[in-house]
Amino acid sequence: MAKLKTVDDVVDELMADSESDDGDLPSDLEDYSDEGDTVDRVDSKHGSPVHMHAAVGGGTEDELSSYHTDSEHTQAEDSDYSPSEGERADMMDMSLADDESDPSDDFDMSGSAPASPSPSPTPSPPRGRGRVRTRGGRGRARNPVRAPVPLLPAQPQAPPPAPAVPAPGPPLPQRGGGGRRGRGRGRGRGQQPAAPQQAAGPVWQDDNGEVPNWLPNLQNQHPAEPVMDCTDFTPVDFFLVAFPEQAIQLMCDETNRYYSQWYEKTEAAALRTGIRHSGDETTKKQWKDVDLGEMKAFIAILLIMGNNLRPTYKAYWSTDWLTHMEGFRKVMSRDRFLLVLRFLHVADNTGAVPRGQQGFDRCFKIRQFANVLVDSWKRIVNPDKHVSVDECMVAFKGRVAMRQYMPKKPTKWGMKAWVLAGSKTGFVFDWKLYSGKEGDNVERNLGRKVVLDLTDMLPPGHEVYFDNYFNSYELLQVLEGRGLGGCGTLRSNRTANPAEIKMFTTKLSAARLQAMSPILKRCGNILALGWYDKRPVSVMSNIHTAEMMNKRVRDANTPGGHRNIRKPMAVDQYNKYMGGVDSSDQLNSYNRMVRKSLKWWKKVLLHLLVTAVSNAYVMYRMVVPKEQQKQGYEFRIEVAKELVVGYERRPSVPGRPSVNPAPFRLTERHFIEKGDGKKPDCVACCLRRNNKYVRRKQTVYRCKNCVPKVALCIIPCFELYHTQKDYKAKYEEYLRAQDQN
Repeated sequence: MAKLKTVDDVVDELMADSESDDGDLPSDLEDYSDEGDTVDRVDSKHGSPVHMHAAVGGGTEDELSSYHTDSEHTQAEDSDYSPSEGERADMMDMSLADDESDPSDDFDMSGSAPASPSPSPTPSPPRGRGRVRTRGGRGRARNPVRAPVPLLPAQPQAPPPAPAVPAPGPPLPQRGGGGRRGRGRGRGRGQQPAAPQQAAGPVWQDDNGEVPNWLPNLQNQHPAEPVMDCTDFTPVDFFLVAFPEQAIQLMCDETNRYYSQWYEKTEAAALRTGIRHSGDETTKKQWKDVDLGEMKAFIAILLIMGNNLRPTYKAYWSTDWLTHMEGFRKVMSRDRFLLVLRFLHVADNTGAVPRGQQGFDRCFKIRQFANVLVDSWKRIVNPDKHVSVDECMVAFKGRVAMRQYMPKKPTKWGMKAWVLAGSKTGFVFDWKLYSGKEGDNVERNLGRKVVLDLTDMLPPGHEVYFDNYFNSYELLQVLEGRGLGGCGTLRSNRTANPAEIKMFTTKLSAARLQAMSPILKRCGNILALGWYDKRPVSVMSNIHTAEMMNKRVRDANTPGGHRNIRKPMAVDQYNKYMGGVDSSDQLNSYNRMVRKSLKWWKKVLLHLLVTAVSNAYVMYRMVVPKEQQKQGYEFRIEVAKELVVGYERRPSVPGRPSVNPAPFRLTERHFIEKGDGKKPDCVACCLRRNNKYVRRKQTVYRCKNCVPKVALCIIPCFELYHTQKDYKAKYEEYLRAQDQN
């Protein structure tokens, strides 16, 4: 019976053939190099590319067996990847388990156990070269003695040369050494692969507190104030600087253009189908192009609506005696306001690039309008030395690709915008709407890109504060190259963080965190610190030192309600200068003109209008002395009043004639005269119920032209009788007004 070959026999024969031909490798292994080059192959089980390191010229078993998959390679080289503490501990346990040697692992390559143990420790014979270990049991088995596997019948041939035995040395680590059987963290069992070498990162050292002040002085030494002379400005002048007439004219032009496009569309549909809708025909009769004065009046009404919140737009034109607002009807009719709001636009729809084509912009509807406003904000006020970068939300729950859900924000559903604002004033210098990722590509280093984009307008010498979403070692390096300071909280799992900062998390006990605090590490001008009071806080800055300060804070659990703490100066400065965007959001919350809409861009347009009003009010407070300043709602009322100066309401379009003609008393001309001495009851102010007088008043005056001549008091009955259809109800309103006065 022919002898069956084992797997080891086949591998040894292949390696023997390769060594007999002047060291040349067989064709199936010709990609190997002489000194541990990387070879690519495809795993037969999983079909994924695998990298292997082969040392053909002779090497240790670790060199022969080291490999890693493409997915692991990508994960290790990812700039934001860092193994957790649990993973590092498991890797250490696996390496310790594999380093333990077992004499039972020294066995003959033929598969039979040795006849007798060696009296002295000798190194294991080298395994077959070119063998590739794979996870999931496809490599060498855990059992040191392999059972023969029938493969091919043996062919008579010359015995292969004996493999070279390396010089005596320490025993090589064996798989499953010491009889311990453990499960790897991958898809199968086996020794944890060696971690690939990563690019050299920053070298962190203990901070010695001696760091020079590298931040250059500001080129513009003026404090945060308007660039132009605003001494004689009125509230509307401040508003027209923050919301320029160019933006108002853009609203007029695009609104009129959109109506023209709608008109052409409906006319074409009517000609094609032969059907004309009565609502469309009424709109065409009522429409008149919007001019600059009418658009200012439209904006003025929106500002007043923010001060007086009502459930619907129509409620502001209520005729009820208790809730009516006479000023709204004098400025603009309800139907005209709703008509302008319906066709309101700030972009030409014909210029939009279709979805899926190059140049498509999700924010096209609002892009031009936002650029006009933001460009003006950048020019009108000198930036503060301390500015902050943060995100704000535009509330919206409709259907739009840019909608996001942020459960920890006060406004949980909406569109996100990146904002650069002054830390002390809350003035918004830059504003960018986040349109989401492009395609299916994952955006990397988004926070870094946002900060660098927003701060591009700042001259050297400014200090920028941001939270842990944006902060990183690489960002601070770039800001330092621009001459800008940066400081912010830090996520502990950033790749370039010091090892102590990576460990400084809530996973540790409070006692351990207290013992570690403070952590002070420095690399060049960049300081990384960890501080613990009630929670662990990590901060990275390129402008602060390790200076500590004493601060008295409130504490309900301490006698007296206060306690003294030692606090890093960087943490205190961060808390002081990080609230610029929050101050802007607070000012915006006082003017609630934004209402529900199916159009996302209308919500953004109104949000930008509110932000412009807030910026104008911040400028107003910079110039006007504090004792002469108006409150925010008073400032908005003054702006609205001055916007409608010189504007006259458009005459209403006459409707169809009434089917029931008006009574004679409401038409023609009427004059009053004195009667013949009798005093009949006034028909307007007298009131009888159940044939009893509730209110009675007699008069000698009557109308000369009415038939019959009715008795009427001079004030106010004569006027009410000839001008009001329900003159009795109007007289009741007159009496209530007199009682209130």
